[in-house]
Amino acid sequence: MNLSTTLKSLAFLLFIEAISQALKHPFYFYFADIYNINAAFASGASWYYNNASVWVQLGLYALFVIYMNQLDSRSPHARFGSAFRFDLYVTIINTLLLIISIPSLVISFSIKIIIEIAGIATALIAGYSIYRDIPTPEMQTVRNSYWILSFRHLIYTIIMIVDIYLILFNDVNPDIFGSKKFTFISWILLMPILLISRFYLFKGIREMDINIKKTKQKQQIEEI
Repeated sequence: MNLSTTLKSLAFLLFIEAISQALKHPFYFYFADIYNINAAFASGASWYYNNASVWVQLGLYALFVIYMNQLDSRSPHARFGSAFRFDLYVTIINTLLLIISIPSLVISFSIKIIIEIAGIATALIAGYSIYRDIPTPEMQTVRNSYWILSFRHLIYTIIMIVDIYLILFNDVNPDIFGSKKFTFISWILLMPILLISRFYLFKGIREMDINIKKTKQKQQIEEI
């Protein structure tokens, strides 16, 4: 499998995983009904969401960044690989924060805000860098996917700032943030943006793969 096809496959898997994450909260909302219909499926899906999903997301994105760096090394004068590596580092820290238990919700949200602000910066820079170094229509689509992802980091940051304000100044019970209503509001604000971002990423990488194959076919025909 060549580099562009590998990147396309990973971008597609990232898009599928994003769809999986978008279904997570509806799944838990209707968990009892799903369990009554198919207990094995409900238990398996619950195990995946609780134990494996964050590592699958991280693993897929790490592989994607590794191969994007290979694309960087094959492109003369390109320097976008470092921007993608920094975005991966932020993703790794973000993943670790999800599994580390911090007693204080305010401290947890404050640390998360710092990481999300870093995510805003790295996503913006990654998107800018790849289109700067490879100014093609398909890389413009990839750039847009990262800028949309940066917007998601911004929305998440605003949500957590509001959460901290409610806890500290409105005496809101922190338990409300685990309620179905709050979870649904967060899902509505964040998940569509993630899906759009991953779709644009897959679309741009897929177009790159198609164009590379067309170019190779044209060269083969000219040689004949």
